[in-house]
Amino acid sequence: MNNKESNVETLIQKIEQRERTSRRRAIVFSLVPIIIAVILLWFTGQELAHYSSEKERLTQELENYNLEKELLTKELDESLRELEILYQDIDSSVIKREQIQQEIKNLQAVLKKLVANLKNLVSSEVNNPSEFNKLVEEFDASQNKLKNKGQELEQLNKEEKDRLPFTKSSPNKLVKWTTSLSPVKDEFLRSVLKDVISHEGGWADYFNNPGLATNYGITLVTLRRLFGADLTKNDLKSLTQEQAISIYERIYFRSLHFDKLPRSLWLAMIDAAVNSGSGRAIKWLQSVCVDEKIPVDVDGFLGQETIDCVEKLDKTLGSDLIRKLVEKRLAFLKSLSTWSIFGRGWERRITRLLPSEK
Repeated sequence: MNNKESNVETLIQKIEQRERTSRRRAIVFSLVPIIIAVILLWFTGQELAHYSSEKERLTQELENYNLEKELLTKELDESLRELEILYQDIDSSVIKREQIQQEIKNLQAVLKKLVANLKNLVSSEVNNPSEFNKLVEEFDASQNKLKNKGQELEQLNKEEKDRLPFTKSSPNKLVKWTTSLSPVKDEFLRSVLKDVISHEGGWADYFNNPGLATNYGITLVTLRRLFGADLTKNDLKSLTQEQAISIYERIYFRSLHFDKLPRSLWLAMIDAAVNSGSGRAIKWLQSVCVDEKIPVDVDGFLGQETIDCVEKLDKTLGSDLIRKLVEKRLAFLKSLSTWSIFGRGWERRITRLLPSEK
């Protein structure tokens, strides 16, 4: 009996052992698909992370490309506009030079005639002091006019030289190219240019592209265009704020004839020209004229027609002229694909120009 009970217990233990083994195997077999699924999910997650990282990299490269394209397009537009403005100024200078030279010839003829009259009067036996004094006065006046015309011609030559966008490089270029920069003496203009430069930032080397390196918003392309093709990034990097102010005054104020606009518009117009190109800045101003029913050509050139219009609007609209200009600038920037990237900074920069509410 005891043996039978012992055998039964042993059998029961074996059965229970087999059941436990079967349950373990069932659990293991049921976990295998889960483990495989987890491994597959892990590998899928790794692939997705890789693709996501690659997508971000390609997106960043595309944004960099778009920004690089925008910078190069702006540089090209500015170069073409500078040449067009230069040609217009040269044409105007040629006409003015011809007029001055003709006036000089006329004055020389007058002086020659007066000298002949004086000689005749002196050699004649008739004593006529009043006539003599009159001829002497006319001679002195004509001589002074001739001197003034000579000074005008000299000043015209100097202005033409200052307007030239290129200068020849010299062996001592690191010293000599900076000596052509004259300090800005108008304190109000200095403060305007300093304000604009403060929003352009300092040294930056975009995309490790030497031509697109900038300092105070001035690219190496611009520096080379103005002062010589052999200037380097080190020349640009060593640029001081005072030198930058002088360069801004030359290419974003004097060459564009912004000095003929009301002083209240200087900051808005220079900032727009620096940020979006001088052609667009002037077109926005011209489109405000058109909106106000004053017909002008929206051609991006600041001619007398536009200057006359702005003088009228400055009197009739006052600070609203700046407001309308800012609105047009904002509308353009919001239409750009890069607004989502740079929009917040652009908006802060532009809205600072709005006149304060009274």
